[in-house]
Amino acid sequence: MVLSSISSSAQQLENPSFEESKDKKKPHYEEAADWGRWGAYINRHDDWDTPHNGKCMLAYHHWLISDNATSGVYQDVEKSEAGATYEFSVQVFVDKDANADHLELRIEKLWGNGVVAEKKFYFGSIKPGSWERLSIRGTPEE
Repeated sequence: MVLSSISSSAQQLENPSFEESKDKKKPHYEEAADWGRWGAYINRHDDWDTPHNGKCMLAYHHWLISDNATSGVYQDVEKSEAGATYEFSVQVFVDKDANADHLELRIEKLWGNGVVAEKKFYFGSIKPGSWERLSIRGTPEE
């Protein structure tokens, strides 16, 4: 699975296409600037030849995972507006032999104030071998 071009329609995310490396001295570094991550084997790549746009992407190395632990990336956006609608979208490319079950998109309020929107996209419903845009929308109340 590959993620590319995460963006928000109401507010621009920092480094939305992962072009900038977290380590400026190592341009091929596996973490993207302005993004946090958890779990194993979800890495930034600028050396693969299949990005949706730009030169970078995030890739989940499903062939290296042998347990059910989760992996993911996130970005904290401090200044959101109550009542504004936010969209979170990704371009996804699923390998024909991907062994992951699903991809979950979430918009959450900072500081533990709840989920604004979430949805699981099961890989059985995503056509393997081609790019597909997945998105969710949510409106924070406070």
